[in-house]
Amino acid sequence: MAAPRGRSLLLYALTARITTENTSLKQRVRQLTADNRMFEERLAAVRSTLRF
Repeated sequence: MAAPRGRSLLLYALTARITTENTSLKQRVRQLTADNRMFEERLAAVRSTLRF
């Protein structure tokens, strides 16, 4: 298979960059979701403690 040339090379490079950024963003969303879950659990525990 020949290497892409000209316009195809540009599209290939853009696609690769978008794919990489998409993967990074998905990982960041997963991390933020996990952090949010942890903070919600801590907040619930604090609220429960304050009721007594």
